[in-house]
Amino acid sequence: MTQSMFKLPARLARPFKRFKRDESGAAATVELVLIYPAILLLMMVGYEISYLSVSQAMLERGLDMAVRDLRLGRTGQVTPAKLASATCEYARYVRNCESRIIVELDPVSTDDWSMPNPWAMCDAQSATSANPDSKFDKGNENELMLVRACIMANPVFPVAALFSSSSTDDGAYPLSANSAFVNEPNI
Repeated sequence: MTQSMFKLPARLARPFKRFKRDESGAAATVELVLIYPAILLLMMVGYEISYLSVSQAMLERGLDMAVRDLRLGRTGQVTPAKLASATCEYARYVRNCESRIIVELDPVSTDDWSMPNPWAMCDAQSATSANPDSKFDKGNENELMLVRACIMANPVFPVAALFSSSSTDDGAYPLSANSAFVNEPNI
């Protein structure tokens, strides 16, 4: 009685029997085996790009929020470690932020408006294994200050980094963020 309960009626079972005997799809497995690695690589590269885009956006947000705290006087005495820590606290999505971030604070001359190279920190960081000494000048009252942050982000899938021209020798990607503010006068 129990076997008859699970038996399909002959009319419904007929297409399955035809499918079981049909061998026309056997040749399609060769194409699948040849195309599957390319599709998998495309998905990995797509994930890598989306991860780096979100990390870049979070680094920019984190630096903007840290600079906002700095402008409003919430940080007290400003140090590179405090600014880096505040940036990483706001940029929670960026992996290993505290150990990889470099923060620079420089005054900008309003006479000629010359800006430093935003990628210089990342180039210096990729050239050395440890964090290089960064410039940190707190500036004077009413002076325009430029804040830059850089992180060398490791890829999620190292294979995807092989196809990128922006990665360094060790496969890391430079992520850089800039922000500016004016030092308020101390009353």
